[in-house]
Amino acid sequence: MALLWRRRSSVLDIWLLVVLWAWFIETFLLSMTNSRFSVVWYAGRGFGLLASCFVLLALLYESTTLYARLALAAGAKERERERQRLTLQVIAGSIAHELQQPLSAIVSNSAAGVQLLKQSPPDLREASDAFEDIASEGRRSSDIIKSIRAAMTGATQTMAPVDMDQIVRETVRLLRMELQTQEVSVQVEAPSDLPLVLGNRSQLVQVLANLITNAIEAMAELADRPRTLSVRSALCAPGNVSVMVEDSGPGIDPQLAARIFDPFVTTKTRGTGLGLAICRFIIESHGGQISAYPGKEHGSIFQILLPAC
Repeated sequence: MALLWRRRSSVLDIWLLVVLWAWFIETFLLSMTNSRFSVVWYAGRGFGLLASCFVLLALLYESTTLYARLALAAGAKERERERQRLTLQVIAGSIAHELQQPLSAIVSNSAAGVQLLKQSPPDLREASDAFEDIASEGRRSSDIIKSIRAAMTGATQTMAPVDMDQIVRETVRLLRMELQTQEVSVQVEAPSDLPLVLGNRSQLVQVLANLITNAIEAMAELADRPRTLSVRSALCAPGNVSVMVEDSGPGIDPQLAARIFDPFVTTKTRGTGLGLAICRFIIESHGGQISAYPGKEHGSIFQILLPAC
């Protein structure tokens, strides 16, 4: 009893101490009588029975608690492995999705450049433009990798005042090969006095390239009406710059409209469901908002709102 009292390192020690007290009382009561089946004799036997029950219940309780803790620890470890697996899947999917666009543009521009050089006489000006586009897409690929790495590691993004009109026109120029291949007519509208926004230039180009590429893919199967793309910039109160990307495609499925920006939600058979989720992450990290709603007659409209400087 003294040793258990000094240690008391677990609940089981406390219960063993209680049992020893019960046995001590039983021994004391049995030493006070020589007759069997008396009140004192029954009291002593009762304390012995209670002591055995206490030990059994304490052991059962401790064993059950231990197994429960082991089960919870195993479940937590399994959830952590699943979270790590999903994180790796998201990272791999993000890299694959974002690099697919510039790599496709590099392949298309390189093929076009080779064909232009094989002409007789070779069209050096157009070939030079194609190779310049290849260099631009290579730099954009590098910026995308740096952007994803910074987002995953929580590094501080480089922010500077940027002109959204220039961002829009640069993105349209980068994707002109895809627009020409899919026979999409583009209309860019922006006022001359549009204020600057504070943001990361490569990330904003990445967002617009995602939205425009999605619009091109949505209109790929159109045959009954022209394939048109409209990119409009404007100043919205209070102090926000708006960029709207509107297409003439089939539009967004109403069942997916509320979840279109969630990860792994896609309307394409071969889509990863990460492009719009990445767009929302980038725009919200800039203090802005992104939304989607149906077009006036056909297609869909994606709107970006960014705070002006």
